[in-house]
Amino acid sequence: MRRLVIGLADTFRRIRTALFAEPDHALVRARVASERLVASVRLGVIVFVVVLEFLLYLAGKNSAFSPLLASLPLAYGALLFLLPRHSSAPWIPWLVSATDVSLASLVIAAYPIYGFPLAALNNRVLFDSYFVASSPDDW
Repeated sequence: MRRLVIGLADTFRRIRTALFAEPDHALVRARVASERLVASVRLGVIVFVVVLEFLLYLAGKNSAFSPLLASLPLAYGALLFLLPRHSSAPWIPWLVSATDVSLASLVIAAYPIYGFPLAALNNRVLFDSYFVASSPDDW
């Protein structure tokens, strides 16, 4: 029994050492650069979609467009664009990934609520966004 306790204590010590080891500084610099790149691409996609929806609204083909609701994704994208420039905390990529996956899940869950259950099942665009959102920037 004592050997098992020593083995568990040694295992926990090794795990703690591995988790809290000093990171490689080249990887830290690369992570910051990749966070900025991903944030730039995310903001660009959000701006593209909002502008497209706004143009459809002006043409009279999208009566559901709301400037207030359109400002929410723009604010989210701007926040995630500015966040890596002001902070380099290691938990930021994980929080951003969890938020992105949650938002993609909410969008997919909204399809059946609004009467499009097949769009929720066969949505290749949002399904692929899970892979992008679930890979933190520092991998």
